[in-house]
Amino acid sequence: EQLEHVNIAKLKRILPEILDAINANITELSLDTEVGLLIHISCCIDRLMGKGVSAANPRKKMILSKHEEQFMTLLKIFKPVEKTFGIIISDDEIANILTIIYQL
Repeated sequence: EQLEHVNIAKLKRILPEILDAINANITELSLDTEVGLLIHISCCIDRLMGKGVSAANPRKKMILSKHEEQFMTLLKIFKPVEKTFGIIISDDEIANILTIIYQL
């Protein structure tokens, strides 16, 4: 109801694929972390589709240098999201997602 700019059917189709890819290629997520990511990613996509911007992550450089391999993997995982919704997910947003995944 609160997602104003995103096609919910597309979101329901692609989010499970994203979570499956994270579980398979990065780390096995707890149920709480999966729920947090579902909400965060949904809101992020909605915000970007509404022409909003992602907040800068002040710890981005540290997070991305410490988790460089996972960062590159997430970039690949999120390519279908970017193509499906016509958005670009920033490095700051990837750092935010890594923060949720690893509870940094």
